[in-house]
Amino acid sequence: MPYSRTGNRKPICVVVLFLLVTHCSLLIAPDVFAYLPPPERILAKTLKTMPDGTFLRARGTLELLPPETSAPTLAVSFRFYLAIPNQIKFEFFSPAYAKGLTVVVIKNNILLSAKDSELARVIGPELPNLLPALFSPFISEGIKALRTSLTGLGINVGQVSLEHFEREIVYRIGGTEAGNPGLWLSKDNFFPRRLELSREKPVRIDYLKYRFLENSTACPAEIDLDSGGKPWVKIRFYSIQLIPAFLPGFFSLK
Repeated sequence: MPYSRTGNRKPICVVVLFLLVTHCSLLIAPDVFAYLPPPERILAKTLKTMPDGTFLRARGTLELLPPETSAPTLAVSFRFYLAIPNQIKFEFFSPAYAKGLTVVVIKNNILLSAKDSELARVIGPELPNLLPALFSPFISEGIKALRTSLTGLGINVGQVSLEHFEREIVYRIGGTEAGNPGLWLSKDNFFPRRLELSREKPVRIDYLKYRFLENSTACPAEIDLDSGGKPWVKIRFYSIQLIPAFLPGFFSLK
């Protein structure tokens, strides 16, 4: 008789365990789905972290890393000007190219000019052509403009998934298939963390170490670019200042 009582415990334990697992799964399921809000809502919250009417002036350095580690790195200084939401001006210069000031102007996510110079030829056209995409998550005016910009980069703005970026969980806007372009956004504060682009060589742009200014504007102080899976460009901002405004015509080509 004791044997039969012990034997009956197994089915009972299985049933109890099944009920517990089912109950827990029902409790957990809503939380799982809560981590994946609609992409439109995620992008809208991203835009709220970037106030309109902000004028920035910054300085920094840019390093072009050669494909071969034995080759020398090209170090370039730059002055950076930004009028949120849609105007950017870069001025690149280097002591090695005294007459090589290179000016890049971007309006509405469109590259207007990269002034021809010896330095411009050394930098090459690929990086200036990437700058509008690099800053598109920060300077798009409104959700419609941001969706249009991301769609133009080949990103499926109707899909969202979860990814890991360094030690945090992030939202990824874009198709989940390997090699698809995507925009990664912090799950906590919705800051851009990574932008993936599919080109002749896949390009990955990482936005690192955000810095907060007096008006709570958040700016990435470090940006790393990989091309074809290899480190390519390192951008470092060492001075970022808010200013009242720019003079009329400052972003016009001269």
